[in-house]
Amino acid sequence: MSVVIAITSGKGGVGKTTLCANLGYALAQAGAKTIVIDLDTGLRNLDLHMGTDIPIINNLMDIAEERCEADQAMVAIKDAPNLFLVAAAQTRSKSALTKTKLSEALSKLRPLADVILLDCPAGIDNGFIEAATLADRALVVTTPDRTSVRDADRVIGILEAENMHSIDLVINMVQKKLIRKQACMTIEEIEEALHANLIGVFPMELKIAQENNMGRFSSRRKHGSGKTFRKVAAFLMKDVVPESKEKESASEEKKDNK
Repeated sequence: MSVVIAITSGKGGVGKTTLCANLGYALAQAGAKTIVIDLDTGLRNLDLHMGTDIPIINNLMDIAEERCEADQAMVAIKDAPNLFLVAAAQTRSKSALTKTKLSEALSKLRPLADVILLDCPAGIDNGFIEAATLADRALVVTTPDRTSVRDADRVIGILEAENMHSIDLVINMVQKKLIRKQACMTIEEIEEALHANLIGVFPMELKIAQENNMGRFSSRRKHGSGKTFRKVAAFLMKDVVPESKEKESASEEKKDNK
């Protein structure tokens, strides 16, 4: 059964979808069958970040409302074995994806993956609350901007109120020049303000924006942000048992019982 991770932020524009796509690639490369789900009903764009160039036929709502089987909505990502996308419905309102429907869709998708990443919509509306209550753990994304940190603090408070015990933090778009000028918060100030487990710090990189526009994964790079994406993925993999290892373990257990 897969581990479900909600990737969220209080404020939009902090790079949450970029993180979700690249972590999905890094996890898949590490051997975990990974499904990345776009929860931004009506405004989907995760498919663009993941470089899909085929028409989306079935989406998350089609699974939830039993118009297709779960695997029929899983789009295989080219040149990325083990990585699949489930797109959001583009012509439905946000209110259409209720907690019951999301729960139904996840129950069908969980057996098909080792890890599921939920790309939550920005803010703290029902979409965020529903994902938070159904996920096993959460990854909160912020930038050194004070408004972003304040919103992240609110998100963490809600997650804790919903009994989410595994909450990790990623700080994105860090500019050392602004930190030196005291024009934004330092990493230490953010950690002190949020009291969350910091697992990754990403610098502001123009190259990431360029790769996003081209549908390329920055986590493919050997250095820079690519290395940090893989480091975060390795941390998350501690709670993930790839299907291949489960089969090996079951095989060994059968041998021992003979």
